[in-house]
Amino acid sequence: MLKALRYNLPVLSLALLIGCAHSGTKKVTIDKSESTPDWVSDPKISYEKADKVFFIAKEEVRGDERLGGCYDLASLLNRENLLRSIADEVKGAIDNAQTSISENAENVLGKVRSGKWEGKIIGFRDVEKAFERYQLINSADGSNVERISCALLSEIKKSDYQETKRSVINKIVSVDPKLKEAITNKQIQFFTE
Repeated sequence: MLKALRYNLPVLSLALLIGCAHSGTKKVTIDKSESTPDWVSDPKISYEKADKVFFIAKEEVRGDERLGGCYDLASLLNRENLLRSIADEVKGAIDNAQTSISENAENVLGKVRSGKWEGKIIGFRDVEKAFERYQLINSADGSNVERISCALLSEIKKSDYQETKRSVINKIVSVDPKLKEAITNKQIQFFTE
């Protein structure tokens, strides 16, 4: 017991200090969206509903920045999450087929995963947004920091998602002929349609 306490004492001390530091901070809302949709509090970053795939991005910027800038960052994050989702699916299918890919194909997948995809994303659009502008006031010294939190919901039809996925696969296949052969021989199944 004492041994466990000795090892956890620094962690407990840090937790206590953080708790005390945060207890003296008060959050005051300055402005916010008229209504806050349910998806804003959803911890997921994506979900499917009917014939669409939805992506949720949440960003925070300094209070002296534009609200539009916050939404721009959230929009970029949603596009990155879409591309990462496609890249993970493609990589998973390749790994499941126990097929290795060339370094060039791996580079293309890396660009897709990092959101640096130069291809076209078809039918992806931002559909709903919400924000809150607030101040964090430190009761100990009276200092305050203004912040803006924003949330953005984007959607893509499943058919457009599949089309974007095809575009990624075509790019990978163009730099890795061995992968094209594996697809032709039905060793790799990318689409369930």
